[in-house]
This record gives sequence, C-alpha cells and structure tokens, in this order.
Amino acid sequence: MKSDYISRGVLSILFSGAVYLISCSAWVGALSAVLVFATFVLLSRSGRYMVRPEEGATALRRDEQTENINQRSGLNAWVVVAVAGSGLVLYYILISPGDLPVGLLGSLLLLGLATYYVSDFWLRRS
Repeated sequence: MKSDYISRGVLSILFSGAVYLISCSAWVGALSAVLVFATFVLLSRSGRYMVRPEEGATALRRDEQTENINQRSGLNAWVVVAVAGSGLVLYYILISPGDLPVGLLGSLLLLGLATYYVSDFWLRRS
C-alpha cells in the first residue's frame, strides 16, 4: 500500500505543477495537490473500490458489485435526464413555442448528476 500512496503523491505533485503553471499562483497549486491526494486517500477508504495492496501502484480495483452499482446508477441518471429532457422539448415546442433556455439545460445536467450520486449512495447502503 505504501507504493500506492507514493505513486498517488507523485501524480498529485505533477497535477499541482500543471495547475501552478496555468494559474501562476502557488496557493492554488498547493491546494490542488492537497485536494487531489486527499481524494485518492478517500477513494481507497470509501468502499467504492477493492484495495489490493499486493498490486502496488495499481491497488484500487472494482469488483462485480461495484460495477453493477455504477451501471445501475448511470442507467437511472440517463432515464431521468431523457424523460425530463423530453418533457422540456415537448413543453417548448408544443405548449409554449419558443427557444429552450440554456439555463434549463444546465439544470437538466445537474439533475442527472444528482440522480447518479443519490442512486449510487442508495444502492451502496444496502
């Protein structure tokens, strides 16, 4: 597991270096390194992945149950976005003809994202 943390630390430092070069701010670069490394640490402890320390730098793996949950959550999000998007299109074409506001499309994407994570949480809790 030690080599996994070392490799993730190196990736975090490389990412923060790129962020520093883009933003020209040392604080933003340092904060991005901390956030990326914390994300890696939390992923290994979250239950979303199986941790196999014998794999070294590639210790995080998905099992069948995790794959099934990810697929079902993605399907749930896709269905919600498809139904809500169809409703928006029907409303703005048939009922109240006009242009579809871009803000509603952004809200539609946020609805799909929220559906994915709520569904993922709900399926993992059982």
